[in-house]
Amino acid sequence: MKFHQIIALLILISYSSVKAAKSYSPGIINCYINHLKAKNLLGDEIQELPSVLKITDCSGLIDNVKSELVQETMVNIKKRLEINNKEQCVEDTLSKNNILDVTFVAVVYEVLQESSDKKYEKEVNDANEKLENVIEDSVTYCLFEDDFGDIFDGLFTDDKKKEEDTETDYCARKHVLDNQLLDTSVYTLKLNPNNISTDSIDCDEKIKLLIKDIEDDLVDGTKKEPVKEYECRLNAFRRDKVSDRMMATYFFGEINMTDEQKQAEKAKFIIMMGKIAFQAVECEED
Repeated sequence: MKFHQIIALLILISYSSVKAAKSYSPGIINCYINHLKAKNLLGDEIQELPSVLKITDCSGLIDNVKSELVQETMVNIKKRLEINNKEQCVEDTLSKNNILDVTFVAVVYEVLQESSDKKYEKEVNDANEKLENVIEDSVTYCLFEDDFGDIFDGLFTDDKKKEEDTETDYCARKHVLDNQLLDTSVYTLKLNPNNISTDSIDCDEKIKLLIKDIEDDLVDGTKKEPVKEYECRLNAFRRDKVSDRMMATYFFGEINMTDEQKQAEKAKFIIMMGKIAFQAVECEED
């Protein structure tokens, strides 16, 4: 079974609490609403539901639900996916990625949707998509942390090989900055650190060649594999703009990042590379 199909099953099972939301007592839903509003995850327009029952210990209820939700999700994951010694990582990452709050948001909007004639349809879809991403990203990160974590760390070593082609280096920086592939409100990347003359550089051509090199590396740079498989991988990479993201990641080593920023970018890099790996395997199975 393909990875995305496994994830789909996990999501369907994890949604069991969401889909059963209409059977929850209004008092419990109100605990969720107040919990989320206290964390600025719901707007003031969302009001408590009419309820005869008032839950006096919402904090205790939330703590119990969090433990149950994470454990239920872990059981479902382990039933359908071999995660070996990564159980603790997945459990910790689900909690770190706030699966409880993401699920509560989905539950609340599902309940509101039941009596609003699709008023909250967008909010329901957005909440469910976010829940899907939390589960998929958490599992992907833990499965590939060892494989791709060291590669990311290598970007910050002193002996990282310096780009010899200064013109291509300039064009790559320009491409990254022009296309906002880095958040320049947070990170600063020098456009022309080598102070080269840029008047006669054909950056369009150099970027085409650079992207081709990156794509060749991503698909192992060989045409010996079946054409259909090669094109499958290539289309997946282009659809997800992986080459652009790889180009931006290359410059992380010279950006002044806090440890927190570095860990966040590392997690995103591992997840991106993990999904690339799964896409490669899925193309072999097609």
